Order: sequence, then C-alpha cells, then structure tokens
Amino acid sequence: ALDFKRLGITHILALSGQHLTILSLAIQKLLSIFKVNKKPRLIITSIFIVLYVALTGFSVSVVRAGIMVLIYSALFLLRQTSDSLTSLAISLMAILAVTPYAVYDVALWLSVLATFGIVATAEVIEKRNDLSAIKKLLYYVGASIFVTFVSTSGTLAITAYVFGATSILAAPATLIFSVICELIIYVGSFMLILGRLLPFGKLLKPLCDLVCYLAGIMAEPDIVYVQIDYTLIKILILLYTVAFAVFLTVNLNRKKQALGLLASMFAGIMITATVANLISSNEDILLYSNDNKNDMIVIRDNADTMFISCGTYSNSKAYDDVALLEEYRIQSIDNYYITHYSKSLPDNITKLTSLIKVDKVCMPTPETDEEIYIADTIKHLLKKSRTEVGFYSINDIVQNGRYSFTLLYTTAMDESSDHKCALKIESDEDKILYLSSGMLYPDTKLMALKQMSDSSTIIFGCHGKKYSNPTYITAYFPNIHEIIISSLNLDLDIERFERYLESGTEIHYEDTLVIGN
Repeated sequence: ALDFKRLGITHILALSGQHLTILSLAIQKLLSIFKVNKKPRLIITSIFIVLYVALTGFSVSVVRAGIMVLIYSALFLLRQTSDSLTSLAISLMAILAVTPYAVYDVALWLSVLATFGIVATAEVIEKRNDLSAIKKLLYYVGASIFVTFVSTSGTLAITAYVFGATSILAAPATLIFSVICELIIYVGSFMLILGRLLPFGKLLKPLCDLVCYLAGIMAEPDIVYVQIDYTLIKILILLYTVAFAVFLTVNLNRKKQALGLLASMFAGIMITATVANLISSNEDILLYSNDNKNDMIVIRDNADTMFISCGTYSNSKAYDDVALLEEYRIQSIDNYYITHYSKSLPDNITKLTSLIKVDKVCMPTPETDEEIYIADTIKHLLKKSRTEVGFYSINDIVQNGRYSFTLLYTTAMDESSDHKCALKIESDEDKILYLSSGMLYPDTKLMALKQMSDSSTIIFGCHGKKYSNPTYITAYFPNIHEIIISSLNLDLDIERFERYLESGTEIHYEDTLVIGN
C-alpha cells in the first residue's frame, strides 16, 4: 500500500467508483454481445449497480459513482438523452442530503472534482472509429494520460493544502496499473462464477504479483513522492487551479492550445517541486524531539537518514514519528534504530513502515526469551516487505555520513520497569550524549558522568520512569557547550546553572531542537 501511496494511485486499490465503472461497462459489453437492446441493458446494469453499492457498504465514492450512473441511465430512459454534468451534480446533492457531514469528507471532494474535470473536458478528446490498430492503441494511451492529467489538475489544490505531497509518476502509473487491475477485476469476476470449473486462480496470482513488483520498482526512488507544501509551490498551484477553473467554465476558441499551456504550467510546478525536494533532501540535519513520552533523534547527512527511537513505544507512536519527519520534509528513512524492546514494538514498526519508506530496521541483539519472540515477530511481519531487519549490540559503532552512533546502555524488558538508555553521536565537530530519565541515579550515575566529561552536547531526555522527586545536576564540565533538558526529573541546581551560563553554555528546555552543525 505504501508503494501505491508514493505513486499516487491508492484509488486503484481502494473500493471505489472506478471498479464500479469497469464492471458496469463489462456488463454493458457482455449484454451487447447477446444483442440486448440499450434500454434493457441500462435496466440490468442499474440493478447490478444497486446490488454492488449495497454489497460494498455504501462507501462515499461508490455511492457517488452509482448515483451518477443511475441518473445517467434514467435520463436516457426517460428523455433519450444523457448529461454527465447533471448526473454528477444530482449525485453530489443526493449524498449531501442523506449524509450532510460528508461535506467534510476530503475523499468525496477529490472524487467529485476529479470526475468533474474528466466530464468537463471530454469534448477535447475526439472519438474516431476509422483508426488503424496502432493508432487506436496510441489514442488509448493518449486519452488515458489526458484523463489522469485533468483529474489530477482538478484535485491538485486539495492535495497540496491537505496532504502536502504528490507523486510525479501518477499519470504513467495510473495508465499502467489501471490496465492490469482491470484484468484482475475481470478475472476475479469470472472466478466468482466459474472458479470451480476453470483454474482462473492460477492466472490471478501472477497478475497480482506483477502489480506488486512493478509498484515496488516504480516507487523505490525517493524522488517519486515529492512534497508540495512549500509556500511558493502552494501559490503556483493556487494560480494554476484558477487557470484550470477558467479553462473548464469559459468557452474558449482555442481549447487545445489552452490545454497545452495548462500542461506546461503543470509540468513547471512538478519540476519546481522536484528541484525543491532535491535541495531539501541534501540539507544536513541533526534533530532532537520529544512529546513527553518519546525521544527521537534524526540524523541526515549526505542524503542518508538515520532515525533513532529511544522512547516509549505505543500504537500511536508511528503517527507521531511520521508527523515529525514530514515537518522536516524527510521522505524516507535509511536506517531506523530501536534502543529497547516493548510489547507494542511489532505493531509500531509495521505501522511506521506502512506510512513511510524504511530501508532497514535495526534492533538491539535480543537477550531474553520475550525479546527473542518480539524480534522474530517483527522479522515475520516484515518478511514480505522491502524493509530489511538487522541487529546491533551495545558499543557497536554505526556510521551515517559524518556521524557515528553508539548505544552505550539499555535495559532488557524483564529487568526493570524503568527502561534506561544512553547513547552517543559523534562527528569531527560534535560529541553528543543522550541520557534518558533515571541515568543519573546511583546504579548508572558513574557511567553517565564519565560520558558527560567527554561530550560537547548533553541531552537529558524525557523517556524513562517518572520519579516523584527531581534530581539536580551538580556536576560541572567545561567541555559542555550545549545542554538540552527534557526530563521532568532532572534540572541544574542554581550554582551550576549560573556557572554554565557564565562559561557560554547554551541551555535549552525546548521539546524540538536542531542541534549540531
């Protein structure tokens, strides 16, 4: 599903009006082969649509498509005419009349605007029956790309302001996968009818495997999924949307020329977004963030991204992690490092890898039976994905560009309810030490102080057991140039606070902070 999201074609997987349209057209063609007149064909197709909408649970996109086709059929039966725009408008009003809250449904407006763009520009595509086989194929390819272009144009503003990202391969991907998925729908339909008589299942699996294989290849490059939430790009998209609206509503004498100009504007926006993403992905960053439960450290150097998670794992953590990464325009993770195990870790990792591209998940070498079970579960869950699973040990040095990462201390799952953690991040310019809450308590204090004496930046994280009485930091080390305090259990005593300030040390209490060079 992540590959389809990165390609901008999740609508092909979703139960949508596209599937209903494909099946409706198939029924129409099948009935026409048996010489059934148009009116009976429309009636039979309408009955099928009602049943299909009911069987699919009345999803918004299917209801919209179903009502539109039913109204289209009714107009023809009653007046021997049809009007797609009228059908679309009435179907929208019918949905809003039955479910007024659907006005807030982004999926509804994406569906309606995409359909409106296709219907309003249908006259641009001239249908000709006197074409050779090769020209018909070229016509089909061109028409498919055009349909994708106008549907994307109609929804571009919502995509930019709601989702903030889009795929630069949406048009060719839609063309390729629509054909394959249409075959899958036909084969699947025959399986329901003749599955026990003919081995259609053997044909269906290769088609599904082909879809997954192609999606994986096309979605692999980071440049495929580009962010368009830059202010300049949003302004360009707004201007483009106004121009596209004028194109749809004003009767222009040279519509094909205007369409060519729109296509050039659209290409310019995509190129601008791609360049902006390339520049952003090459900007180095070293970031610390917490949400009072989780501590996260992001390192991006030479376009390689390392994400270190040293906090409490929960079912919602994956969404928080992705939100943080998207805020800093990070499209993928090369290495995702876990500092300790928890029962919710498998669920968290599977959610994260379904939301953002992760090349490798690295966990501490499991020591207890419970940790071994969790590690095996994660390996099993990610077995069919392109995310690799690896392990590392305490004091292993992991390189990420100029930076090296070393886990200094972590607790096993069954040792204590207080999961302590210490790690260091080093480069030629920086020596950054992270200490979770509780690391300055007696059993680990000596190790922590020793590491502090050789660090330039200290992060006192929020993760760990919450004690009723705070601990005050009484040690002073002249080598420390920056202190970040997120733990509610730790603080500097007044004397040390003033001394650090006098020596020029920066002291921060922020939840999110860019550190290092």
